[in-house]
Parts: sequence; C-alpha cells; structure tokens
Amino acid sequence: MEKKIRKKLENERAEQEFEMEKLKQNEQKAMTKVETLKENCYEKDREIRRLEKKLDQTIEESKTNITEMKKIHKRSKDELQNRLDELKKAYQKLETENKTQTMKFEYSEKERESSIESDYVSGGRQSRLGSRQYSSSSIGSIGSIRTLSRRTVEPENKFSSGFRSPSTFSLSYYSGDPYNLSRCSSQSQFANERKISQLERQIVSAHTDVQMLKREIEVYKSTLAENEKERDVLSQKIRTMDISVKKLEQSLKDEERKNHECELRLKKTQNELEHIRDKYEKAIKNGQTEILEERRKMRLKMDALSRINEVKKRDEREEQAIEELQKELVIKTSQLNRVLAQVNHLENINKTQSVYGETWEHQYRMALAELESLRDENASLKTKIRRQYREIELLKQQSEMEADVAMLESKMGISATETTTETATTTLATIGT
Repeated sequence: MEKKIRKKLENERAEQEFEMEKLKQNEQKAMTKVETLKENCYEKDREIRRLEKKLDQTIEESKTNITEMKKIHKRSKDELQNRLDELKKAYQKLETENKTQTMKFEYSEKERESSIESDYVSGGRQSRLGSRQYSSSSIGSIGSIRTLSRRTVEPENKFSSGFRSPSTFSLSYYSGDPYNLSRCSSQSQFANERKISQLERQIVSAHTDVQMLKREIEVYKSTLAENEKERDVLSQKIRTMDISVKKLEQSLKDEERKNHECELRLKKTQNELEHIRDKYEKAIKNGQTEILEERRKMRLKMDALSRINEVKKRDEREEQAIEELQKELVIKTSQLNRVLAQVNHLENINKTQSVYGETWEHQYRMALAELESLRDENASLKTKIRRQYREIELLKQQSEMEADVAMLESKMGISATETTTETATTTLATIGT
C-alpha cells in the first residue's frame, strides 16, 4: 500500500516537474519574444529619429534655399529696377535732346527761309558798309542764323536809305547845271556797281550758307538716326529685361510652388510618421499587455504548482519525519533499557560506595583540622619572619650609624673601645626588646 502511494506521488511529482519545465520553456520563449519586440521597437525608434533628423535637415535646407532664392530674386530685381530706371532716364534724356535738336533744326530752317526771303527782297538795294563776312564758328547754331538775318536786315535799311538819298540828291541837282548832273550820274553808276558787287557777294555767301545748312541737316539726320537706333536698342534691352524679370518672377513662383509642395510633403510625411509612431506605440503597448498577461498567467500557474509541490514536499517531509521518529523511538527504547540496566548497576555500586564515602568524610575532617593547625603555625612563622626583617633593618641602621660614629671619632679623637662597648650594650638592649 505504501509502495503504491509512493509510486503515485513520484508520478505526480514527475508530471509536475515536466509541466514546470514546459512553463519555464514557455516563459523563456515569451522573454525572447519580448526582447525581440523591444529590439524591433528600439530599431523603429532609431529609424523614426533618423527620419525626423533627416526631415528637419531637409526643412532647414529648403528654408535656407528659399531665403537665398528670395535674396537673389530681390537683389536681381533691385538691379534690374535700377538698370531700368537708368535706361528710362537715359531714354528721357535722349528724347529731350532729340526734341531740342528737332526744335533747333526747325527753328534754323525757319530762320534760314526767312533770311533767304529777306535777302531776295533786299537784292536790288545798295550797302554802305561793305561786304559781309561770316565766321565758321557761327555755322550750325541759332545765334549765327539770327546774326545772319540781322545782318541781312540791317543792310536793307541802309540800302533803302542810300537809295532814297541819291534820288533826292539827283532831283535837286537836276534843277542845277549840267556839271552837277554828270557828277550825279557817275555817282549813281558807282553806287550801282557797288550794289552789284554786294549782291554777288551776298549770293556767294547765301550759297555757302545753303551748303553749310545742308551739311548741318545731314549731321542732324545722322544724329537722329543714331538716336533712333539707340532708342531701338534701349527699347530692345528694356524688352529683354522685362522678359528676364518675367522669367525671374515665373522662377520665383515655381520655387514658391515647389516650396509649398515640399511643405505639403513634409506635413504628409510628418502625419505618416505620427501614424506609424502611434501604430508602433499601440503595438508596444499591446505586446506589453500580452506579456504582462502571460506573465500573470505563468505566475498563477507557478504559484499553483509551487503550492502543490510545497504540499507534496511537506507530506514527504512529514512521512520522513514519522519514519525517522519511529527509528528514533526504537533506538531510544533500546537506549532506555540500557540506561535502566546501568542505573541498577550504579545503585548497587552506590550502596558499596556510601561506606567509602563515610570513611573519606572522616579523613577529610581530620585533614581539615590538620590544615587549620598548619595555617596557625604558618601565621606564627610569618610574624617571626617579620620581626627578623625588622631586626635586620635595625642592624643595618646601627651599622651605618657606627660607621658614621667611627668617622666622627676619627675626626674628634675619641677611643674606639668606648664606642664598641656602647654599641654592644645597645644591641643587647634591642635584642631583649
């Protein structure tokens, strides 16, 4: 019966140990799974941090690129604006110069026409001042033309006054003698010759003026053509600058659009990263909860198994203790029998030894009495020894005193015999005391 119970208990114990090993293996697997999940989570966290760093770097780079593009665009825009203002100023200046040149040219044309008309009107009159001279520096300016017209007008008045004076003079002299008449005719002939020469000179000067004015007109035309060419070039430059400005504005818009797209992508990636992070956090939390639940279940199983093992161990201990107690009881009963036999033997011995005890007690009392007598003798001997020590000390003192006395006697001249007798008497007195 006991063997069956033991076998049953051993089988249950083996099953429990097998279950314990299984539970330990499952726990190890769960721990390895937890560690792998932790490593995966750490790797994913590192990847998320790396992506966040990369994202921050791309954001910073895009911001710096945008700021640089804005600065470059602003700088180029300012430069183009300044260049455009300069070109506009130059264009306005050329326009004003062109207008002034055209006005000068028109005014010179009008002055020339008026001077030519006045020259042709005053062609049959005489001049008293002589031939007219033109300076080369007055050509091409309004002042020279005005002086020319002024000079052409002044001889006209002079010629008219001169013309009138000979006629009146001739009329006054016609009523005189024939000598005066011939004199007047010679003077009028001389005046006509002078007038003809003056007119010829005026014609030559008018031809030279016409030539000079034609040259001036050609020069003005060439300057106008050059100004028009420059204006066309400037307008072409302005058009190209406008096109470049439009291109730059378009590029700026494209950059802004790209920046906006980058910002949208950035927001999208941030949202994706947040979503992924939430997923990973949820997975980590779920894994932790699962691990905690499995741990709790394993702990409960382990606690139940440990309780069962403790109960079994306690039963085994109790059985072993019962067996040991039974063995000890057998041993103790045998020892008790032996002790009882020894006690009987000792009682017999005790009876015999009581007689010896009484004799030993009498001897002990006798020995104590002798010991007390010996103690008394010892005390008397100690007193005697003390007395002898005192006598020895006194003798030492006396010998010292005798030596001192001998020294004094040798110094004082006293006989040694008297001293010896006195010392002997003193010693005898001390011994008697």
